[in-house]
Amino acid sequence: MKLLVLAVLLCLVGGCSPPKPTVVVVVGGLGFSQLGDLRRAVERECPNAKVVSAGGLDGYKADIKGLATKKPREHVILIGHSLGCPAIASAAEQLPKVDLAVFIDPAWDDFRLPRNVSRTLWYKRSEWSIVRQARIVGASPPKTIEGGHNNIPHSPELIASVVEAINGMKSRKMAEAKPVAGQAGGTMVARAPVR
Repeated sequence: MKLLVLAVLLCLVGGCSPPKPTVVVVVGGLGFSQLGDLRRAVERECPNAKVVSAGGLDGYKADIKGLATKKPREHVILIGHSLGCPAIASAAEQLPKVDLAVFIDPAWDDFRLPRNVSRTLWYKRSEWSIVRQARIVGASPPKTIEGGHNNIPHSPELIASVVEAINGMKSRKMAEAKPVAGQAGGTMVARAPVR
């Protein structure tokens, strides 16, 4: 009886639920991160995502690859703001695959989009700032969001778009094993992964 109680307690405290299939690493730029609203929205509205913050201060200096690979996941999503953008691009180069990279008003130096990034969302500010807007070579054109460099990460439009993209990630296992119409019992057949 004591063992059963101990097992139940361990499940409740340690968590018996399977790991979430998606890891989302949120990386701010120089100074205090402006990504708190976005991070909280993803935590609240993306049930399959484990959100990891690179830190509230100078997150771009963190071990982003280490945060993304701490536990094996089906999907890796990297979100960067300002100097966090080139930092996530650099981390993506070290990973086998990044399913989604979100660049929010990349700052200063231009950089190249790594080839192993499957999908990107790139947002830029509408207002002028002393902070130079960096270009991402190889990425599709950015979407302009009303506001300044440190305001657009709080934009409801931007947050909703990112949440929708994250929730659009389907489990690879589900995408690869779909019932084939016309087969008895809905036999599961492996399919090529949906990219």
